[in-house]
Amino acid sequence: MGFIIPGIIFIGSAMIKIAGLGVTDSAILASLWDTYVAWIFISIIMIATPLIIIFIRNRALFREFLLFEAGGFLLFSPLWFAIATEITGDSFVAILLQGIENGLAFPGPNGRLVGVNIGPIFIIPYFIVGMILGAFLIRPGFIERIPSKSPPPELEVLKEKPTDELEEEMPGVAPPVADSGSIDELRNLLAELSIPATIIDTMVNAGYATITDLISTSPDKLAQDVRIDLKMAQDIHLSVQKKVWFGGIE
Repeated sequence: MGFIIPGIIFIGSAMIKIAGLGVTDSAILASLWDTYVAWIFISIIMIATPLIIIFIRNRALFREFLLFEAGGFLLFSPLWFAIATEITGDSFVAILLQGIENGLAFPGPNGRLVGVNIGPIFIIPYFIVGMILGAFLIRPGFIERIPSKSPPPELEVLKEKPTDELEEEMPGVAPPVADSGSIDELRNLLAELSIPATIIDTMVNAGYATITDLISTSPDKLAQDVRIDLKMAQDIHLSVQKKVWFGGIE
């Protein structure tokens, strides 16, 4: 999302500017300005909507998704801005040195939104700092250091509900059963994530017999049960969640 959204925003702005090339009629220019202002608000909605959806549906992933989107936006915005600038026929270097005329909308004295110029003193530092910060934010190592404070609400509900109630709500669907097959499945998953065999054995001996057992626990409890430090427990917990929910996508 952090790669696609800035592309849509900047290319859309470029199309509006292209529509106004060579136009001298004040009514048409005013209409194009209103379109540009509307596009600014649409862009804000495009940025916020995925975040709102993730926050409502799965708060446990919200912080990670926010970092990915913000990092991607900061990292790829200069690229899309350069492409959009060249599409309109302007020089990207010239824009960096001279600034953007009427680049932002700001409330004017009469309450109507008016254009505000964006100077190079803002554009150049924004692009440089943004690319560095964006690359830092989307690093897998940085994301993995941010623990998930709690498992998803759905897992908490499953953990609290008795088996018979689950069977009533989901007839014909049996809850995870701890057996040799589920233990082997858990072992294989942890081995794929390069978890040491000694830690895997300790988990099984501590009562973790299914993948659901591991996901539904908290990093704090995992650290206590397996007798490892909290940082390692957080890394293992996050890695398992990403493997199960996203198939290991980094």
